[in-house]
Amino acid sequence: MPKQLPNLPRSSVGSDRRPFDEAIKERLDLLAGQRGVKVKELPPTAGTSEIIDKVNELIRLLQG
Repeated sequence: MPKQLPNLPRSSVGSDRRPFDEAIKERLDLLAGQRGVKVKELPPTAGTSEIIDKVNELIRLLQG
C-alpha cells in the first residue's frame, strides 16, 4: 500500500508559493494513485512496446 502524502501545510499570508505547492501536491497524488486513475504495474514479461506505452502514460500524468 502506498504511503499517503502529508497534507499541504498552510502557506504564509501573501506567499506566492501556494500555487506551486498545490500543483506539486496534485501531481504527486496522481502518481501515487491517491487521485485519478491508478497506473497499473507491468508484468515481468512486458515487451519494449509495452514499456514505452507505460513511460508515455507516466509522462502524460506528469504533464497533465
